[in-house]
Amino acid sequence: MKLSWKTVFTCAAILAILTCGAVTPTSAADAVPANDAAPAATVADGDPSANPSAVADARASVTEPVDVQVYQAPSIEDFPTLHYPRGQDPMEKEGWVHLNFMVDPNGKAYEISVVESIGGEPFEQDAIRAVQEARFRPARDGSTPVHGGFDLSLLYATNPLYTNVRKVATPRFARAHKALADSIERGDKAAADEQIPKLEVTSIYAHVHKHLILYDYHRKWGTERQQYADLLAALYHVRRDWKLYFAKNTYVSSLNALLALALRLNDLGRALEIWEELQEHASKEQIAAWRPAMDQVERLREGGPPVHFEAEIEKGTSWFNRLFRNSFEVVVLSGRVSEIKLRCEKKFLFFRYEPNVRYTVESRVGKCMIQVVGDTGTKFDF
Repeated sequence: MKLSWKTVFTCAAILAILTCGAVTPTSAADAVPANDAAPAATVADGDPSANPSAVADARASVTEPVDVQVYQAPSIEDFPTLHYPRGQDPMEKEGWVHLNFMVDPNGKAYEISVVESIGGEPFEQDAIRAVQEARFRPARDGSTPVHGGFDLSLLYATNPLYTNVRKVATPRFARAHKALADSIERGDKAAADEQIPKLEVTSIYAHVHKHLILYDYHRKWGTERQQYADLLAALYHVRRDWKLYFAKNTYVSSLNALLALALRLNDLGRALEIWEELQEHASKEQIAAWRPAMDQVERLREGGPPVHFEAEIEKGTSWFNRLFRNSFEVVVLSGRVSEIKLRCEKKFLFFRYEPNVRYTVESRVGKCMIQVVGDTGTKFDF
């Protein structure tokens, strides 16, 4: 069964497939040039063997051409039933897990990573179990099965047909949310701080609205980086089903704010994803206002001065993002980075981290998700 991102099915839970958050538009012209003295290295294909743990060091260049016209991405052939984890009452708590992984030429998933999740580790464990048991149609170059990257979002929801998610939260959440909104409006930070721990999340709807109100909080008392994290948490997981959680004007204005922050913080790979989503929903006037800045981002992707984005491994041991350019460098500011993984449309690439090295990924591997592995709290310039 071949599924698109719009396809959903269920037993005890629901599987949603995704392909793969009033601000004035801002320019991306302030990209800061980097020091070009770093030596260059080419990241090549490190084709994993049948045993995914035996991944070759992926730094030797391979130059054979690939005919992109005959490439076919992986697809789902058979997917097991999702199960609510033991101890998670399906009528009380919802979960959402976004995974990124590779599919080998035999149709099995490997290098499975949780990019983001809602609901906690039990949902993550079941999602990984399901992907491990699933069967995929492998990617193909012509008639030859090859390794291919895959994005998947699994939704553990309370309604078996996913037609009417709970637009409610616990009474404790509702009271805390209203009190927090009132405190923000009054400018009473002490009162606001008392309410934040009471925002108890048991549904995806509550998760979305918790992070929207935290965005308001951080607009008054926080940083742009905190605001950006809030809007990403609220919007990024649910953008294909936004009508279940937002009024249209709220969704569009939030996307505008998210795009403005992505540009100001130089997260340009994600800015392009947000731009694609915004064009589907914004007015013609808004799209026209953004277009000069986004055209400039497109030009920056093709070349020009290096673009800096400050990042942090905020939880766990990994940081994920879309690779904006095929040439990049990771400069550790504090903490430790051990390795870097790239799950690309056509190849899996892996290498041990080395400082003062700029890596170039061959364009023929397609778009890539980058995973920087290191210690929690590590900060780096990407």
